Amino acid sequence: MHIGEKKKKNKKSKRKF
Repeated sequence: MHIGEKKKKNKKSKRKF
């Protein structure tokens, strides 16, 4: 779980992260 990636992919990867 990456904070930077979560903000970047918070639209579709919300379930992955």
